[in-house]
Amino acid sequence: MGLTKVTAAVSNLTKSKRAYEGLFLVDTGATDCLAPRRKLVKAGIRPRGKDAYELANRQSAEHEYGFARVAFIGFETVTQIVSGAFIQPA
Repeated sequence: MGLTKVTAAVSNLTKSKRAYEGLFLVDTGATDCLAPRRKLVKAGIRPRGKDAYELANRQSAEHEYGFARVAFIGFETVTQIVSGAFIQPA
């Protein structure tokens, strides 16, 4: 069994800037999306807060999050999206 990836477009809520399009790993157990901070900023997605997340190594890290439109395989939704840039240990 391999990894499943899908091409998705991530844009700000008003679609006022060009969307970030990339290949994303599909995780059916995930509750938030994750993308590189610089790509989110370029797409006009602004931080709306910070939250603590548990990493794979069981450490806690704080990341910024915002809200975005995510479109893939003909569907579009609005979701919370986490900045992939590490901020600081929580």
